[in-house]
Order: sequence, then structure tokens, then C-alpha cells
Amino acid sequence: MSTSTAAVPAASSSSPHEVCMPKAMNVVRPTVLKRYGQILIKRDGHADLLVKRARLVLSVETAPISQSRHGASRWKVFHVYEIEPDYPDSLDSSKRGKAVVSEEGHSSREGEVVRYSAYVCDTGVQIWEAMGKIEELKPVLAEMNWAVVEEL
Repeated sequence: MSTSTAAVPAASSSSPHEVCMPKAMNVVRPTVLKRYGQILIKRDGHADLLVKRARLVLSVETAPISQSRHGASRWKVFHVYEIEPDYPDSLDSSKRGKAVVSEEGHSSREGEVVRYSAYVCDTGVQIWEAMGKIEELKPVLAEMNWAVVEEL
């Protein structure tokens, strides 16, 4: 009879080598969506991104993660902008169009600057991945008709 090592106990939470996954500390959806307008998104190492017709639909701030060797903490702020669809009068309101996720990387360490990135996304999966794969955001995105589901 052969034995399998596939079922291995989970690592303890006290292991120094475990990765600390980001957690959503603040998740804010505007109670009233603003009209579509121009949005300028900063990006480090690339030209800034001007989105001609978009609106803010979600903001998320992660809980700070301590960087013990430096005594500092780091966190991120994400903003999701919905790009105005080409056909706003579409009969299918169950699906959303493209989105832009802006990412701001913050640090409490003196001398470190805020870092900026932006990602253009077509699906809920891409939005979720651009936001660091934070598990708590899956149901939030699903409520917004950006399901974090891969279809076969």
C-alpha cells in the first residue's frame, strides 16, 4: 500500500517565512455615482494616463503591513474607475465594461515616496488581480457586476 504526502498540515501562523497577504481596511463605494468625466492617473516610469470619460466607483485602502527590519509599515490605496461604455443605452446592464485601477503605494518610512501605477482591466478577475488579489474584494466586485470568476 502506498502512502501519499499530498495532504500536509498547514503551516503555523507563527512561521517567520509566511507571506503576509494584504487585507482591505477601508472599502468605499460612492453612494451617488458622479457623471463621467476626465480623470488623470499618475504612473511612475510611464506617461500619466488620461481617461477621457470615466468615474470613480470604488476605493480601497489596505491595512498597513509592518516591515519589521526597518520599523516602518507599508499600505496601498486603490481606486477603480469605470470607463464610460461605447453604448451607454445598452439593454444589458448586467455586465460592466472596462475599468482602470490606480494603485498608490504608501510607506511610513522616512525618505520613501508614494509610488503610482495604473492598470486597464476588461474583467472582474483582472480588476481583482490589479488590486493585489485581496479575498475580501471578491463579493464587492461581484455586487458591482464584475464577478471574479474564470469561465470555461
